[in-house]
Amino acid sequence: MTDESIEYWFSYWGPYVVQTRFKDPTIVTELLEKAIESRTDEERFKQLDARSNLAGQIDEELWYENYNDWFVPKFAPYVNLYLDGLREYKPDSFEHIYSRQAQVSGNWKAFQATSLPDTKLEWVLDSLWVNFQKPREYNPPHHHTGDMSFVLFLQVPKGIQKENEAIKGVHNNEGPGMLIFDYGEHIPFSIGRKSLMPVVGDLIMFPSWLRHYVNDFTSKGERISVSGNVTLRVADSEFSEYGFKP
Repeated sequence: MTDESIEYWFSYWGPYVVQTRFKDPTIVTELLEKAIESRTDEERFKQLDARSNLAGQIDEELWYENYNDWFVPKFAPYVNLYLDGLREYKPDSFEHIYSRQAQVSGNWKAFQATSLPDTKLEWVLDSLWVNFQKPREYNPPHHHTGDMSFVLFLQVPKGIQKENEAIKGVHNNEGPGMLIFDYGEHIPFSIGRKSLMPVVGDLIMFPSWLRHYVNDFTSKGERISVSGNVTLRVADSEFSEYGFKP
C-alpha cells in the first residue's frame, strides 16, 4: 500500500492538449445540418470535396463554406481558452511566431520590433472540414498545418462503445473509432500514446504538429467529426478582433 504521509509531486510534460465541450449544443446541430446539406447536393459535393488535401482513407470529406461568418464567433472563446492555458503551461510558446513572420518578410528589424512584450498577436481559422467516417474507413497517422488544430464530434455510432468494451481495462488502448495521439518514444515508464473515446459535443484542441490517427470500426452508422486548423500571427492592427497578448 502507498504511504499517504509521503509528499510527492507529479511531473507533467508533453504536448498541450485540451478537452472540453461546447456550452451551446446548437453549434453541433448547425455543423451537422450544413454538412448533410452539402453532401446531398451533387454539385456542391464536387465543389467542396476535400479528400485530395487530407490524409483520411474516407470516401466523404467536405470543406465548410463562409465559416468566418457563422462558426468563428462561436468558436473564438474556445481558441482563447486554449491560448490562455498555453501561456501558463509554456510561457515562451509564442516566440516562434515572430521569427516565422520575419523569415517570410525578410525584415529582421521588424522581427526585433515585434518581439516587444506589448506586441499583439492574432489567430485565424485557416480551414474547416467534416469527415463522414463509415465502417472500415480510417485516418492513418498524420499531422496538420497551422499552429493549433482541433476535432469536434458531431455523431458517434453507439456500437463503438461496445466494440471497445472487449479491450476495456487495457491502458491507453487503441480501440475501434478512438482518436489516438502519438508522441515520444514507446519505452518502459513512458506513455507514448493517448486515446480518447469520441463523444458527441466533445472538442479536442492540440498542437498541429502532434501526430494522431483514428482506427477503423465495424459498427453500423457513421462517425462524423469536424476538424480545423488555426494559425497565429503578428496582428495587423491593435484592434484585431481575435487578437491577444502573448
